[in-house]
Amino acid sequence: MPVSHSTLPVLSLLPSLEPEGTQIYPVEREVDRNALLDVAPDRESLLISDQTIEEVRQALKIRIPITTEYVPLFCSY
Repeated sequence: MPVSHSTLPVLSLLPSLEPEGTQIYPVEREVDRNALLDVAPDRESLLISDQTIEEVRQALKIRIPITTEYVPLFCSY
C-alpha cells in the first residue's frame, strides 16, 4: 500500500551571490611577453611585435583545416 503524506516536502534554494561590481570575470593580469619568450622562443617575432595581446591570441589559435574526407575514429576498450 503506498504511503501518503499530508504535505509534500519542498526544496528551497538560497539566492545566488551577486558578483562584486559589474564584471563577471576577474580582471586579467598583465601578460609578460618576456616570460612567454622564455617558454616559446619560436614565437619571438610574434611576441615582440606591436600586436595587442588579443591579436596574439588570435594568431596562436589552433586552426584545423576542414577536409572533405570522413575519417572515423575508433576506440578500443
